[in-house]
Amino acid sequence: MLTLIKKIFTALIILLSLTTISSAQNIFIIVIDGSRYTETFGAEDKYMPKFWYNLREEGTIFTNFWNEGYTSTIPGHSSIVSGVWEYPPNNGSEPPENPTIFECYRKQKNIPEEKVWVVAGADKLESIAYSSDEEYGEDYCASVETNNYTGDLDTYENLIEIIEDEKPSLVLVNLRQTDIAGHSGVWDDYVSAIRQADSLIFDLWNVVNSDSSYSDNTTFFVTNDHGRHDDEHGGFRHHGDDCVGCAHLMLFAAGPDFVKGAVSNSKTSQLNIAPTIAEILKFNMPHADSTSLIGK
Repeated sequence: MLTLIKKIFTALIILLSLTTISSAQNIFIIVIDGSRYTETFGAEDKYMPKFWYNLREEGTIFTNFWNEGYTSTIPGHSSIVSGVWEYPPNNGSEPPENPTIFECYRKQKNIPEEKVWVVAGADKLESIAYSSDEEYGEDYCASVETNNYTGDLDTYENLIEIIEDEKPSLVLVNLRQTDIAGHSGVWDDYVSAIRQADSLIFDLWNVVNSDSSYSDNTTFFVTNDHGRHDDEHGGFRHHGDDCVGCAHLMLFAAGPDFVKGAVSNSKTSQLNIAPTIAEILKFNMPHADSTSLIGK
């Protein structure tokens, strides 16, 4: 009788442990570079109608999500991929100091380079492909494809080609056009770039979910590296301080581990993304300074 009870207890433990294991095997992180919360979730369907009407119910919206570090492109991306506030120069001349999701995933899971990508609209984002940590580094880098300031359509074409040819399992995509348009100071160009990003993200969602390699086992994150100054701090043309316009960002997460149609008001930050990815893909982020978003 005691043996039977032990067997039942063991079976229950195994069953419970299995329920906590993610079924996701692939990750896409889409970064809309330099768009304010007020023009994304804060505007509902005004500038991102495809997201609002077609994607919103597919995952969880995080409404209290922040960049609490330096609100520029390279520091923002570096913090996303390392899970630590990183402060490298914004010209891409220095890598993150702490190991990135790309390095940890490749080293710990023995993943080949062609399965891990940074696809970006600026050459300087090559700098986030690996860190300066001596235990990781270039041997475990992400593959990189950039189109230097030629626009998001070119970035998207590169991404689709990589998906078709390589079937990557961990990808960060930088949609750069919004930041470029914002710096122009032309409002219509800025919001037009957000609308274009919205369309590209929806198209990517459909491409991925119609591919048997990705359908039902892929997690999407849609977020920003930084926002832009709010009106009280100079307006949308520039960014780089800790005003609400620069620091308050969007985050959408969809996949097997996230509740559909949910809204989370829990305070979260860019540092939560790397530990979440590590939990989903079952590797460790040794220096990450926060916790997973799953369950928040």
